[in-house]
Amino acid sequence: MKIAFYILTFVVCGVAAYFSLELQRKFESQQQVRLETINTNRDVAATADRTEADIENQEAVLDQARQDRAEMSASLESAQATGRTLASQLRDAETDIERQDSEIERLTGELDNINSLFQEFMTNVTPDSIQANITSFTSRRNELVEQREEIEELTTAALRNLADQRDEADRVTRRTVGRTAQLALNATEAVISAVDNNWGFVVIGAGSNSGFSPESAMVVKRDGRVIGRVNPSSIEPTQTIAEIDYDAMSPGVRLQPGDRVMLARPAVN
Repeated sequence: MKIAFYILTFVVCGVAAYFSLELQRKFESQQQVRLETINTNRDVAATADRTEADIENQEAVLDQARQDRAEMSASLESAQATGRTLASQLRDAETDIERQDSEIERLTGELDNINSLFQEFMTNVTPDSIQANITSFTSRRNELVEQREEIEELTTAALRNLADQRDEADRVTRRTVGRTAQLALNATEAVISAVDNNWGFVVIGAGSNSGFSPESAMVVKRDGRVIGRVNPSSIEPTQTIAEIDYDAMSPGVRLQPGDRVMLARPAVN
């Protein structure tokens, strides 16, 4: 009996030792899983913090773009007002030149008439009156010549001023057109027409015809709020395929058709 008791005791101790080792192994495994879960949670929290920071930066960029757009609109209105003023000045200058040309023509005709009368008079005068008449006609002739020369100088100055104003008007027009094009590009928005979250890309209903390029940085908005960012990978004239930047996505948000896309860094002058 004693031998059987000892054998049974030995077996029980062996079984107890086995279960003790098995429980310890399971505890260590669960402890490893718990530590890995903690580390994963820390990484997710850090990624979420970086994503929130990126979104805040993008919203700051958008605010600056809106401010730049408002300033450019004010500058554009000022340039257009300057263009209208220059156009009015050009019309006034052209009117002055036409009036001065008419005056020169009138004075030239009067001078020719006086020269004719002078020649005629010189053939019909008496010796006593010739000197007085010569002096009178010569004085009048000199006055008309001086008036014509003065008007010709004014006309030359007006033509030079007109040319300067036309150059300035052309420059303002070119600058206005350039700023209008830049303003239109800054305001470009497009709509996501398709999303493939399995492959991580979207299809945007705008392309190179709308000013998009492979270097364009794009943000995605929904209900007026930035929710993420995409990077163009293939651009055609009327559509763009862009990769989803998952690191920049708001936590728990997935892109969907109808979300709007705009340039993250608008073109400014």
